[in-house]
Amino acid sequence: MSRRRKITAMICALALVISNVGVYADYSKAASLPVTADDASPVREVTEQGAAKTPDTKKNAKQLQFGKKTQGRLVTGDDGQQYQMTLKSSGQLEVRLEGDTGKLATCLTDQNGKNWAPRKKLANGKQIYQLNKGVYYYGIQMAKNAKIPDAGLNYGVTAIFKSAKAKFEDNNTRKKAAKVPLGREFYGHLAQNAATEYYTFTLNELNYFTFSLTTQITDYDPETFVVTLYNKDGKYISSWKNPDFVEYNEEYGDVYSYANGDWWWDAEYGDYIGFSGILPAGTYYLGVSVETDKNGKVPVTARYGRFAALMYTYMPSVSVKLSHKQAQYTGKKIKAPKVTIKKDSKYAYLEKNDDRPTYKIKSMTAGVKGGSLKDIGKYKIVQNVWYNHPETGNDAYSYAIFTVTPVGGKVRRVSSKKPGEAQVSVKKDAQSSGYQIQIARDRKFKKSKRTINTKNLRATIKGLSPGKKYYVRVRNYKEVKTYYLETAIPENIYGKWSKTRTVVCK
Repeated sequence: MSRRRKITAMICALALVISNVGVYADYSKAASLPVTADDASPVREVTEQGAAKTPDTKKNAKQLQFGKKTQGRLVTGDDGQQYQMTLKSSGQLEVRLEGDTGKLATCLTDQNGKNWAPRKKLANGKQIYQLNKGVYYYGIQMAKNAKIPDAGLNYGVTAIFKSAKAKFEDNNTRKKAAKVPLGREFYGHLAQNAATEYYTFTLNELNYFTFSLTTQITDYDPETFVVTLYNKDGKYISSWKNPDFVEYNEEYGDVYSYANGDWWWDAEYGDYIGFSGILPAGTYYLGVSVETDKNGKVPVTARYGRFAALMYTYMPSVSVKLSHKQAQYTGKKIKAPKVTIKKDSKYAYLEKNDDRPTYKIKSMTAGVKGGSLKDIGKYKIVQNVWYNHPETGNDAYSYAIFTVTPVGGKVRRVSSKKPGEAQVSVKKDAQSSGYQIQIARDRKFKKSKRTINTKNLRATIKGLSPGKKYYVRVRNYKEVKTYYLETAIPENIYGKWSKTRTVVCK
């Protein structure tokens, strides 16, 4: 075959491939509708053959005006049309497509090119999305195996946006967690593309906390929200989800739910999450998200939307005071601290149960027995009297935390054998998991301070300034798992610092 005939054959073959695939090959990706990797929405491909124009790009997208119908028309050779929408806040986007919808395929893409399926599709061509603020593109094209009539295919598209009026917009990571406004109801919004909202609060001392969340009823279908509590390091503590029973009264348009032992009613918000507990001082995070399945995936039926939340923290009406809050491990049973139980004078009901002592000791540490106050760990000193809870009216309890720590650390030797280095050896403690060494340029350990945790009895610290004087100290630590609510969280319990030693670096 001659060179010219070979080139002609290649061109014909390429033209045949293009004719069969069509210009929709790239746009078929934009037409796929998965919300997440686990979403079951099908990929919608367009295989219309024949001459076609260059596909509309985002740059050429027409702006949709909310609340106003926009008329459009697909003609032979048209590869689809795109419309742009700008959401200035998070909320619900409703898009209604009119015309011969059975022949049309649609897709919604964000400015990063990711596709989002509607969370709800209705028979009248209405599609409902729950979205974070941003710029979106709505694409309309012919459905698979559908042909455009010779006269063209007319359609109408109307977009309606309802802002969630959420107090916080960008708190979808723990680093951006919003500070919870205590005692004031606020609105949040779970979007398909921002499926977790994070909040944070700080307790200066042991306190009760209570958090309630009421979720919006969308077409009488309750949202499937979960609230998760984390500690300051992002470790899981516990979680709560919607009650199992929610009932919609079609005749009167009311919603009833049974939660926390009582009926709850609201015309718009009907699904209730409420939880409370006692937590020690510290910083905590709350994550609001949709419920996942047993594989940790978001099911296709998951609902997103607006919610109202309310957070309270308050001191228990009965307080437990300890004469001292910690003691060093001795290998023997440690005498319990002096315990004083007082009540808030505003709440009169405080009645001792004669069958029980005033308080009891419970272990908070996995593998450690309660009541003995012997092993290294944390213990609850729990008041053992009945009283009426000031908020719920139910019997509840309060406690203080007593800690048995490792013995104080001891530096055996500190020296400098090489320029810019210091060698530290510590005394072994059989009850400890490791040793924390601190070195600094001043006695108060504020200047150029460095801290290392090690399980070895010797450590070399490098990167120091030659010829400079350094201060060194050590303390022992025990790795434990402490139960806050029903979940054990890994943490270290530290003993007292050793006496300070000094060394001059070579």
